[in-house]
Amino acid sequence: MASKWKALQQLNLLNNKLVGSIPEGICNLSKLEEIYLGNNQLMGEIPKKMGLLLNLKVLSFPVNNLTGSIPATIFNISSLLNISLSNNSLSGSLPMDMCYVNSKLKELKLSSNHLSGKIPTSLSQCKKLQVISLFHNDFTGSIPSGIGNLRDLQNLSLKYNSLAGKIPQSLFNISSLRFLSLAANNLKGEIPPSFSHCPELRGISLSFNQLTGGIPKEIGNLSNLNILSLECNIISGYVPAEIFNMSSLQVIDFTNNSLSGSLPMDICKHLPDLQVLYFSQNHLSAQLPTTLVLCGELSSLSLSVNRFTGSIPREIGNLSKLENIFLDDNGLIGSVIT
Repeated sequence: MASKWKALQQLNLLNNKLVGSIPEGICNLSKLEEIYLGNNQLMGEIPKKMGLLLNLKVLSFPVNNLTGSIPATIFNISSLLNISLSNNSLSGSLPMDMCYVNSKLKELKLSSNHLSGKIPTSLSQCKKLQVISLFHNDFTGSIPSGIGNLRDLQNLSLKYNSLAGKIPQSLFNISSLRFLSLAANNLKGEIPPSFSHCPELRGISLSFNQLTGGIPKEIGNLSNLNILSLECNIISGYVPAEIFNMSSLQVIDFTNNSLSGSLPMDICKHLPDLQVLYFSQNHLSAQLPTTLVLCGELSSLSLSVNRFTGSIPREIGNLSKLENIFLDDNGLIGSVIT
């Protein structure tokens, strides 16, 4: 291959049924700028000589059966913009100095592997990063606070790891951040209140951690938020009324916490696009709001295992898009709505 394709700049073999290992001869294609081998059935390790491709901008091998560690030499390619190795069986740790040379990197996608160790603090040196996707791995330690210095970051997904410690306050200084997913870790402490610095946030998922304290009312300032998921934590106190004034919300999931108080009587007055409303397994009380009918897009409603009283509002029967409703284990009385 190398003897024939000396001038090759792009190699795209995406979405085939290729088997075997990645040939080392690829590493001799010195002019190569983009290589796409994703969605195949490739096995074995990534050639260590891949770091010789000094003009490489895109390295994309997702959805294969690659094993072994990621060659440290890859992170010495200063021209790299995109590294995509998700959905393989890669193991080992990331080099602590992975961003000392590569300052141009925009996307780092290593999700769904078996990577372990700590997330390198040097990530803060990759100042052009827009996407960090490390979910479904075995990373431990804390979330590096320096990630908050990545001013272009739009998507940070670290869910399904074994990360511990508190959520760094610095993450909420990233004004460009759109999606924050830290679910299914061992994070503790309170949710930082400084959401007003992240006006572009569309999705927040902090579920399945050990977070305590209350829900910051400042979340209500996120006018573009679509998804707010805080399920399975130890969050307590009242649900801030400001949450129910966010007209862009489509999903609210506060299942399995220790929230108390009542739901506002005008709960759906400002939620025209809400599709999912989950408050089950909390300590909420009082009557169910009749204004639930104003959530015309609601498809799933779960308020089970709380302390709601009174009758089931007949108006709920007018929710034409409702597919699932769970009101079990409360103190509701009266007749079944039809």
